[in-house]
Amino acid sequence: MKIIDWIRSKFAPGQRQEISTQDIPDDIWNLYEEFRIREFAFFTCVNMIANALGRCEFRTYKNRKEEKKAEYYMWNVDPSRNENSTMFLHHLVANLYRDNEALLIVTKNRDRRDGIVVADAWTAGPLYASVQREYSGIRVGETVYNKKFLEEDVIHIRLNNQNMRVVVDGLNYCFEKLLNAVANSETWKNGQHWKVHIDNVEGGDGEKEKKFRELINDQFKPFLKTSGAVLPEFNGYKYENVSESTGGSGTRDVRSMIDDIFDMTFLAFGIPIVLIGGKVESTKDANMRFLTTMDAVADQISEEINRKRYTFDDWRAGTYLRIDTSSIMHYDIFENAAAIEKIVGSAAYCINDIRRATGDEPIPEPWADKHYLTKNIGTMENSSRALEDEKGEKPDGKENVGSEAESR
Repeated sequence: MKIIDWIRSKFAPGQRQEISTQDIPDDIWNLYEEFRIREFAFFTCVNMIANALGRCEFRTYKNRKEEKKAEYYMWNVDPSRNENSTMFLHHLVANLYRDNEALLIVTKNRDRRDGIVVADAWTAGPLYASVQREYSGIRVGETVYNKKFLEEDVIHIRLNNQNMRVVVDGLNYCFEKLLNAVANSETWKNGQHWKVHIDNVEGGDGEKEKKFRELINDQFKPFLKTSGAVLPEFNGYKYENVSESTGGSGTRDVRSMIDDIFDMTFLAFGIPIVLIGGKVESTKDANMRFLTTMDAVADQISEEINRKRYTFDDWRAGTYLRIDTSSIMHYDIFENAAAIEKIVGSAAYCINDIRRATGDEPIPEPWADKHYLTKNIGTMENSSRALEDEKGEKPDGKENVGSEAESR
């Protein structure tokens, strides 16, 4: 409200006026600085999640077989005329975490293919139990759609039941007030504070007060702000430095409070603090927790896509979309060579599955899609049969008389 009142006092209706930064009051600047700290912490988390989601692959399936056609191309390469897939996902994640919800609508892309865009503003109608919700006033950039969209026509993603950003901003506001108090105290302690003793000043002498103000503004302030300056000393004036510099001993308190703001924001996002703190210990566990958060975000998005882009019969027949989060973390194939051998040798995954997980292109050969099983792995029945044969016993528990006679 302070900002709105100040703008109203500066700008009359229907008039245009230019102002400089010197005209902005200190309390407005303080609000702006508090806002920048919160936005810095917020968008640090948003960018981490958006970058991770951008590394995911939107895999499309038809009749339980993966295919790469128009739907795959739309989600992974070209969602709209003005955004590539990475820009689109950053736009989506920013809206999703800022407003706790995001709205996607289908448009027509190049060659009349389906495209997808993120709405920047919209008006949602009342919510009923069994009637589709209506959305109107949808704006995408500078384009406003006059038509009404039903629930089945849009992809509406809601992150949490309650908007966590409102709660986090309230907590951060408390920290920011303490931060401003510490910063102001530190600025005062390390600043220049002087007393001026003036002899024979007559009370109520306007001319002498004017000359004194000119002295302060024209000579004393430049003396304090510049690295080298001369301050003239007149008869009747005596200067005394009353500063109490602490050498910046309180800067760690300022940094720790800024860290608290980041900690609160990261906690709300479900991101481990160690991932941005620069410490390497427990990084593996932190990465696993971050992947768990990303799996939840990917599930939320993919469920809404499948609910709106595919019917129940499609889903039952194996036609759906899945967001693959396995490529978020960098995978070193040389460090994990032994594990790769066991994964392929156990027939759990084929060679192309491994290449896809490591970010390599699949091999366009039939043998690369086959599953291989090493000879030392088999079923319990085959293993027990082989063991009984070595002991000279039949599977039913009777002795193998023929084999025994031959051995004699």
